[in-house]
This record gives sequence, structure tokens and C-alpha cells, in this order.
Amino acid sequence: MDLELAGRSVVVTGASRGIGRAIAEAFAAEGARLTLVARTASDIEEAAAAIRSAHGVEVLPLAADVTEPEAATRIVTSAVEAHGGIDVLVNNAGGSVRDGSTEERWDGTFELNVTSAVRLMEAARPHLAASAGGAVVNITSIYGREYGPPAAPQYTATK
Repeated sequence: MDLELAGRSVVVTGASRGIGRAIAEAFAAEGARLTLVARTASDIEEAAAAIRSAHGVEVLPLAADVTEPEAATRIVTSAVEAHGGIDVLVNNAGGSVRDGSTEERWDGTFELNVTSAVRLMEAARPHLAASAGGAVVNITSIYGREYGPPAAPQYTATK
């Protein structure tokens, strides 16, 4: 199926495994140029190499912790420098902070699941606006609709 994504610049966070990697694979199969983000350099480099090899597309791997305030600017700047702009932003990074006090767990999970996505959308906004058909995809969870893990109510609340 041709979704007319060939040559489009796509940023995917949480892209080294699971849903994020599957999303990256799907965009690569359509010929998109990718900026893939994950916390662990070796994991995102392995994913990027595998996707590049399988699909023959441009892939920029970036090791970044999206909860760090400056990460959004660095991710967007790197994507724009590598691919000339951003057409699609996929906010997939997420999870639940399970260590620390109750307040630390809630704050950390909110930072990961909500604040990081807001920062990335704000940083990418001018580039998405300049793109013909720029789009943002925010990945959530079934736990946003149904009760989630009893040990992690902060995850359910932020999804």
C-alpha cells in the first residue's frame, strides 16, 4: 500500500523495541526517512541498523532521555539537520516510574508520559506547520480507558 510517505521525515520516540520499533518499521516500509529515539545508544543503533538494512532508508539513531528538558530541542534539531524538516512526530516513549516516594513516582511518570510529549510537540511545531500535511501521533494505552496495574495508578492516570 502506498501511503505517500516516501521521503517524508518521521521522528519516533521509544523506537528501539516493541510498538515503537514496529511503528518505525512500518514507516520505513513506506520509504520514510527516520529519526529514531531511545534512551540506550546500543539499542537504538541496533534497531536503526536493522531497519536501514531491511528497507534501505535513511535512519538517524539518537540516544536521548525524553524526560530531560533539553532533549526535545536536541531531537528536533538533529532531525531537521539530517532530513531537512519534520513531517510526522510519533510520541511513543512511555512507561511508569516505580521507584521512589509516591510523589516521585507520580511526577516521573507524568514527566515521561505527558510532559515529554508536550515538549516535543512544541519544539517540532514550526517544522510540522511548514510541512505539507504535518502530523503528530501520540501513542497511549488501553489503560487510559480501563483500570490498569494496581501497583502503578500513575501510569493509568497519564495514559
